[in-house]
Amino acid sequence: MGIFDFLKKKKQELESLEKEKVKFEDITSWISKKRESEKIKEKQVLSQIKEVIFELIQELNEKSEILAKVDISKRKEDPRLKEVVIDNLEKYKDSINQLIEKLEIVKEKQHSELNIFINEINKILEDFQKRSKSSYERATILIGKELGDIKETLSNFFRSLNRIISENESILIHLRILKTIEQNLNELDNVRKEKEIILTSLKSLKESQLELETKKGQVEKQIETRKKSNEYFNEKEKKHLALEKKKEIEKNILKLKNFVDFKYLEKIHHTNPKKMNVIKSYENDFNQILEKENKELFDLINEQDKGKDKTSDITSQIENINQELKEINTLLGTKDSLEIIEAEIKNLNSSINEIESEELRNIKRTETLEENINSIKKEIASEITKMNVELV
Repeated sequence: MGIFDFLKKKKQELESLEKEKVKFEDITSWISKKRESEKIKEKQVLSQIKEVIFELIQELNEKSEILAKVDISKRKEDPRLKEVVIDNLEKYKDSINQLIEKLEIVKEKQHSELNIFINEINKILEDFQKRSKSSYERATILIGKELGDIKETLSNFFRSLNRIISENESILIHLRILKTIEQNLNELDNVRKEKEIILTSLKSLKESQLELETKKGQVEKQIETRKKSNEYFNEKEKKHLALEKKKEIEKNILKLKNFVDFKYLEKIHHTNPKKMNVIKSYENDFNQILEKENKELFDLINEQDKGKDKTSDITSQIENINQELKEINTLLGTKDSLEIIEAEIKNLNSSINEIESEELRNIKRTETLEENINSIKKEIASEITKMNVELV
């Protein structure tokens, strides 16, 4: 019979019909006092069990001395049977001696927890029963009383041990409940700390959002003021005029093409593939003069009309056009003051959206944590009820 078999027959009996009431905020101090009280009882039970072990060791030593004197050599039995019995008797005596040694060790150890102590004893006795079962059964073929006395001694120990545990069953139960509640309280503390961190983060996010919203309002006022200003009107007018000028230049580009005699150039350079590529390129797309330095074209034009003023006039016109277009494109590519402010609004909106998303995630997390807190509290209330205590 195992030491813990009695736990299967546990009865839920309360010492008092009236439940003790404890405030949730006082539960930590209540557990501390209750644990101290149960530990005192536990220490007393440990002493009781050690006393029973001490008595068992004494009895086993006495019974072992008697067993050592058993002599079946003169009995009229089959010699082979006597040999088997004697051999198994020696094995059983070895098992008893090992049991005594282990019980001595466990008795002298300092134990602070009753359930651990009981588990150690239970393991020692279970190992003994497994190891000695076969040798005991074979030895009892010819030796009955002495072995039976040892068996009875062990049975009496089991009964005494189970009686002590059964009488003090509530200590084991209460200590186990208290341990579970303490684990729940630690978990509750961790969840509350996490929630507090998130709430602090939420507060910081709200402050940042308020600052951004305030700044956004100020920038929006700047935009309205800027739109009505003469400076902004002048900026828009300059860009409008520049754009019109650019369109006019692009329309007049083809007029310059007429000053280049591509047929003549092809005629005199038809044997030069490199120059022919340049000629064909500009002939097919003269607008590229706006995109290149045009040195190769200028060289060809110089060859076309050496010593004529017309040549230098074309090249200078192209250079002037490119310079003018460069200045126009720089002006058109530059953001005006309103575009810069509007870009700031866009950045502010993006930052506000990110904060709002983070706030939403944190709010959902706090809701989940609050559910966890309530769930843990219910678990604690359920556990403590097993000790006839009600949380209020």
